[in-house]
Amino acid sequence: MHPFGDDPTEPIGHARRNRRLAHSPHIVNGRPADLQPLDIIDPLNWEGKPVPERRWIVPDLIPEGNVTMLGGDGAMGKTLLALQLLVACALGKPWIGYQPRRCKAVGIFCEDDAPELQRRIGDILRYYDATFSDLEDLTLVTRVGEDNMMLAFPDQWAAGQPTPFYYRVEALLRDTGAELLVLDSLHDFFGGNENARPHARQYINELRSLTVAMHGCGAVLQTAHPSIAGRNSGTGEAGSTAWNNTVRSRLYLTAPRVSEGDEPDRDYRELRTKKANYSAMGAVSKLRWNDGVFVRDDEPTGILGSIKRRAAETIFLDMLAAFTAEGRFVSETRNAGNYAPRLFANRPGRHGYKEADFRKAMETLFAEKKIALIQYGRPGDRRRKIALAEAPKETSEGPLL
Repeated sequence: MHPFGDDPTEPIGHARRNRRLAHSPHIVNGRPADLQPLDIIDPLNWEGKPVPERRWIVPDLIPEGNVTMLGGDGAMGKTLLALQLLVACALGKPWIGYQPRRCKAVGIFCEDDAPELQRRIGDILRYYDATFSDLEDLTLVTRVGEDNMMLAFPDQWAAGQPTPFYYRVEALLRDTGAELLVLDSLHDFFGGNENARPHARQYINELRSLTVAMHGCGAVLQTAHPSIAGRNSGTGEAGSTAWNNTVRSRLYLTAPRVSEGDEPDRDYRELRTKKANYSAMGAVSKLRWNDGVFVRDDEPTGILGSIKRRAAETIFLDMLAAFTAEGRFVSETRNAGNYAPRLFANRPGRHGYKEADFRKAMETLFAEKKIALIQYGRPGDRRRKIALAEAPKETSEGPLL
């Protein structure tokens, strides 16, 4: 017998039929269970009914009810990007220019211990102007050095069986009410042969079954390393083609290739959509590592743009306070040597914002009367500096409006 069922090449006859009947454990209405009619869908029943809207955890990137694979070489930043997604979902904040659905989230990490997770999330919270007390919707599990196999295969031909750890994960999803599960990384959870198509398909299907524990409206993000061939070709694929074929969405985090002789930008990344069953394929998000987080290297527009500008205004005020404490005055004049947006864009802690970001933030803060110009200096050499609007006046002439 074929290891995964009847040999499909065997002619259909009495021997094959009798063997199938012998293995049918249940009888329903006088017929073996595996010979019962298939459940069918009659499209006529859809007439007049609304077409269900497709739902996403992250629009166009991570669909609900499915498994998304996030690939990337070691040290490329997959874990950090996944952590940022978990925190963004728990806080309801933007994630690399996308607005994910706010939801409870679970992350299981096999390579980072608790202190490392705390350090990384601390950087992410600083970026979002949030604190650990805001993460009531985030559950983390660290499994460094433990047996984390979720699907065990007795041998290379046998079908896999979910392990006790798989069922513990399923129970955790039900208990927490999570709608996003991040698993980091594939080689820790998968116990089969990466090059065996049935093994890869069954593993992804078992992960998809976990969305049932998330009331059918959750998603699984599985991080993975590409094969050497996948890395060299730029596809980011690993092992059997079944990995790419079975997931509904596949993302690849990579450093862009540079021409021979050029110096690579070590902080620059590209998140490429390599497979998208439900949206456009080939999208590229340009990212830059800064102060422990990935930020968009291009300017988002619309609602996301307004969110980014508000965050830039907060950083502007922090920078202004820091410069003032150091006794350094900054100007609103672009040609001045102490032009605030330019100085702030070159200072550590800028959270990836550029001079243009700080220029927009400065104009907004002036318009909202949160900052003002005040005079300082000796009589006959009066100058202007930017200060908080509520700062004590340094001249009888008062703020310059």
